[in-house]
Amino acid sequence: WSHGAAKLLQALEAAGVRPNVHRATQFAISSSTLRQVLKDEPEDIYANVFRATVPQAIAAFQLSKDVTSEEIENARRSWAFARAHERVILAFQRPPANCQLPLLSHTPVRRYAWRSLNNEYGRRSVGLVKELVGRTLGVACGKAGLAWCGERKEYHVPPTETALFGFRHVDGERRRVSLAGYRNKKRLSYQLAPRFFIHVDDDSQVWVTLRIYIRLVGEDGALVPSASITKRRKKVTRQWWNKDWLARTLALMQRVSQGQATIEVGQGAERVSVTTAPVRLECPLAIDAQAMDALADLQHEFAVLREDGEEQGDDMLDAGGDTNGG
Repeated sequence: WSHGAAKLLQALEAAGVRPNVHRATQFAISSSTLRQVLKDEPEDIYANVFRATVPQAIAAFQLSKDVTSEEIENARRSWAFARAHERVILAFQRPPANCQLPLLSHTPVRRYAWRSLNNEYGRRSVGLVKELVGRTLGVACGKAGLAWCGERKEYHVPPTETALFGFRHVDGERRRVSLAGYRNKKRLSYQLAPRFFIHVDDDSQVWVTLRIYIRLVGEDGALVPSASITKRRKKVTRQWWNKDWLARTLALMQRVSQGQATIEVGQGAERVSVTTAPVRLECPLAIDAQAMDALADLQHEFAVLREDGEEQGDDMLDAGGDTNGG
């Protein structure tokens, strides 16, 4: 360790980097004394996957005339449906009373069992169910008060909700976590956006996978461009470990469900329901949390050091400087 650290320090110094020798030494000492991190006992593992219950039938509605893309987009804010032919709409639920689409009737012209009929109106049933469940969750996001981003075509936590959000963890205890906030001296704001991916297994059971998207907005109020979004997203998420992602996954699902045990849209036989309790698996081996404390502390320390260095570089660029000395 001593010889390797000396070589590393020489290489860094030759590159013009002045490392903190004391912290490098502490890293070497701590790493050499880490204990075994696995325990021979079972442990619960939680996935970002949630069970969904969907109606047995899909309803077909007839339009009285052709409609524009804008009319379709506006109607989807309150009604989850899919297009079949130009004048045929397929949905689990009847349209809301305020639906502006020119329907011949709010009563479906036909209902069919999607598990029995694989292909109707030119749409494969499994693909159609995936689309309808995804659009239903979009309607739920709108009803829960999430903000709509017209540029990215998705819902996200409103930027004003910077206070810690209270949610119920897998152990039943109440916790709090941030779903929106600021970084880098408030020059960068972030909001979590739920992205839902739907899967139908061989038994026709429907599953929802939640992937959290980090929406970034600069101090000018504009979305961060794609060219620099990866680096800036790391500024927000660098110190989020598995437990932090789990907390935000649970909190975001409960934000959409408005604190209920399930996300529900529709009534009776037309209801789509998604539980906010994640899939739980049991692993035969467990991680020794106490043994991991030393490693977690080191990871956190180096994450802070990297972040400080990048923020200093950003400050130089904002001031018109060049971090490469050019």
